[in-house]
Amino acid sequence: MIRKLVIFIIFVLVLALAALYFNVQHGSIIILTQSTKITMNLMMGIILHYTLKCIAFLRSSPQNWRKYRQERSSNKHMDTHNKALLHTIKEEYNEAEYLFKQAYLNNTKKHNLDLLLAVNTALANEQTPKAQNDLDEIFSNDPQIKETVRYLQAKIYQKKQQPKSALTVIRQDKNYIKKPLVVHQLCQCLMDSGQYHELLAFLNQRSALNTDEKKNWSIQAHQHILDAYLSQNQITEACQYYEQLSSSYSRDPLLLDRYLQALMLDNQAQKPLTIIEKNFTTLITRADLNALATYINTTTEKNARSKLETLLNTYLQQAHTDKSHAYHCRAKLLADKQHYEKAIKDYQALISLNPCDTVKIMARLAICHLEHCKRHQPE
Repeated sequence: MIRKLVIFIIFVLVLALAALYFNVQHGSIIILTQSTKITMNLMMGIILHYTLKCIAFLRSSPQNWRKYRQERSSNKHMDTHNKALLHTIKEEYNEAEYLFKQAYLNNTKKHNLDLLLAVNTALANEQTPKAQNDLDEIFSNDPQIKETVRYLQAKIYQKKQQPKSALTVIRQDKNYIKKPLVVHQLCQCLMDSGQYHELLAFLNQRSALNTDEKKNWSIQAHQHILDAYLSQNQITEACQYYEQLSSSYSRDPLLLDRYLQALMLDNQAQKPLTIIEKNFTTLITRADLNALATYINTTTEKNARSKLETLLNTYLQQAHTDKSHAYHCRAKLLADKQHYEKAIKDYQALISLNPCDTVKIMARLAICHLEHCKRHQPE
């Protein structure tokens, strides 16, 4: 607006100077009406015309000035907001949080969203106390703002390892069961607080989770329940719990692994081998499962060890994509039989197949141990 006023004044001055230069100031303007004839100097007419335009402009200036200030403030806010988003994308959280707060301070009544983004950025940067302080500043009657505040407050409680407080906040929303992100948050809080049976009961209700998501959460809950039984040496309870599971869960590798561990802790010799034979492919293709390797280490029955070696030999002769776990297990059996050279070859195959540095280091340490055993092996 100021620019327009300055341009207007400059234009009038240039016009006046041009009139003086071309000697048109001696001209006249004649205004005729039905009963009147008005004659005035050309320069006076021009000055009068632009004076009236200037007066009209100044009369409308308060409204234009407010509009100008609003546009300028809006543009400044948008520029700051966009810069903050760019820093967020680049994971420069300190800079992003600072800019979001600057955008919020531009108008604290209208820009609660910017402070919410600052809180979320602080959480991503593991600055939980700062996020809590900023979140406490937000007061709004907007339902969406309130919903977002609850979600972020629950996240803060999760960061503080206070899952029960997070559950309380989540359940303040009457419609949380229809919101997928909030439902996942609720499931994680139930898991973190050790409420596994409550989680299973919730998963039986109708919610925003699809069938696969419900199954994944259920498997995690069953796994933690079995782990709790095993850690407390409640072996009978662990076996009974697993055996009452439906087939869709009892065949899951993680739950099957826990069941095998329970049977081994129960000193059952034949049943673990039967289950391993029945589910051998599932167990041997999951390097994160410990029961098979544990059974190889603990069993002393020659018949069981012989069956396991046969299963491993057959598996390794077939065209499978992942043989790392099988090489590891067979190397253990061969080492126990003092077939050190063959065991070393299996560890070398494991090194060539596995991209994980930790596994490679473990295999090289095992090879060093086997080389030592081979050197001191009686002839």
